Amino acid sequence: MKLYSMADDRRKFLGLGVGAVLPAIGFSLTWFCCLPIAAGLLGVGLAGMGGKLMSLRPVFTGLSVVCLGVAFYQAYRPQPCGVDGSCSTPRRGQRLMVWFMAVFIATLLTIQYWSSWVIYWTA
Repeated sequence: MKLYSMADDRRKFLGLGVGAVLPAIGFSLTWFCCLPIAAGLLGVGLAGMGGKLMSLRPVFTGLSVVCLGVAFYQAYRPQPCGVDGSCSTPRRGQRLMVWFMAVFIATLLTIQYWSSWVIYWTA
């Protein structure tokens, strides 16, 4: 009669672990092999979708400006004070984020006017 030891259990567990890891590595390698093809298909699809959405650019521009106006109002509106006269702390982080988003949105909205100049001078 043979008794099982802890070493036998460890070897079984190690074999199961290796058996699970090897197919995962193989799948990952095939994914990296096909990644350039997937990126190309994604680029073609996004270019086609961008052409369709270009007619909606004024709507998206207006929506961005309205949302930014609401964000500025929320960041700079007067703080309500409590009954005892104590007001809440200033929202410095929120205001900083609103200004960052304003610069980011302005950059995106005007990129068609200055991007060709940047490409010309950096190439």
